[in-house]
Amino acid sequence: MPKKKPAAPNKKAKSNGDYQADSIQVLKGLEAVRRRPAMYIGSVSARGLHHLVYEVVDNSVDEALAGYCTEISVTIHAYNAVTVINNRPSIPADTHKTETKPRVKYALTGLHAGGTSDRSSY
Repeated sequence: MPKKKPAAPNKKAKSNGDYQADSIQVLKGLEAVRRRPAMYIGSVSARGLHHLVYEVVDNSVDEALAGYCTEISVTIHAYNAVTVINNRPSIPADTHKTETKPRVKYALTGLHAGGTSDRSSY
């Protein structure tokens, strides 16, 4: 059998000397989550989905520990969906004082948005 030739070195690869400030991408707001979801949930596979379910259940447990709810229901559906319900009062739908959108939008889609974080519950 003939021997395989060694692979040629990649001449396009940058050396450390080519790493400059303009090589760094700064992603702001939700764009970072959209472009690099694995950085936030650990993976874009089933493992990441499980992490998201864990986070939603954990949020309900935090609500219960803080005294905002007394019941948590987790349903795993046959069609690969999960429903998590607690008996906490609804998220306020009025407009946020310093922002221009309803509070519910920030609570569900904003990074680092929330209102029940209470250090004494930890």
